[in-house]
Amino acid sequence: MAACRRRRNTIAATRDWAWGRNAKTDAADAAVPARMGAALDLRPTEPPGRALRDLGDLTVAREALARDRAAALNRRKGLRVALLGQQCRRRLEQIDRQLRAVEAEIARVLAGDEGLSRRAETLASIPGAGKATAAGLLAAMPELGGLDAKAAASLAGLAPVARESGQWQGRRFIQGGRACAACPAWRPSPPSGTTPISAASAAT
Repeated sequence: MAACRRRRNTIAATRDWAWGRNAKTDAADAAVPARMGAALDLRPTEPPGRALRDLGDLTVAREALARDRAAALNRRKGLRVALLGQQCRRRLEQIDRQLRAVEAEIARVLAGDEGLSRRAETLASIPGAGKATAAGLLAAMPELGGLDAKAAASLAGLAPVARESGQWQGRRFIQGGRACAACPAWRPSPPSGTTPISAASAAT
C-alpha cells in the first residue's frame, strides 16, 4: 500500500513539474480531469437507472450465495458428525431457496425494462452464455450495446495489450478493465439446478 501511495505521489509530482507547477492543492488536482475532458472532448454519461442499480445489487447477492453454496458443498464432504451434516443440509436448502428468490427477482427486473430485456436476450444467445451471465455482464458493463467489439473487450479487461518498442515485440497480456466485468465474461455461473436462470446457464 505504501509503495502504491509513493507511486501515485511520484506520478502527480511529475505531472505538475511538466506543467511548470510544483504546488499540490485540491484546485491543482481538479484541473487534471478538466484538462482531460477538454482535450478528449468527453461527453457526459447518464447515471444508471433504478432497474440497472437493482440488477447490480441482485447479481452481487447471487454471486455471494453461489460462493456460500460451493463452500457448504465442500464442507459437507468432510463432515463426520450427524448433527453437522443435518445443519449443512439445511443450510444448502436455505441457500437454494434464496437463490430461487434472487434469480426470480433478476428475471422480473429484466422483464420490466425493455432495453435491458432486449440486451439480455442478445447476450444470452451467445454460445456459452446464459441468462445469469447476461445479467452479470449488463450489471458490470451497462455500456454494452453501444460499444464495438474491441472497446467492449478492453472495458472488460479481456483485450491483449501490446508491448512494443522499436523492433522489439513482447508478449501481449490481458490487463486493466473492470474486474467485476471480466468475471461473468469468462467464469461460468455456479448452477443451483433449481431455477430457469441457473438451468439455462448450465445448459449453455
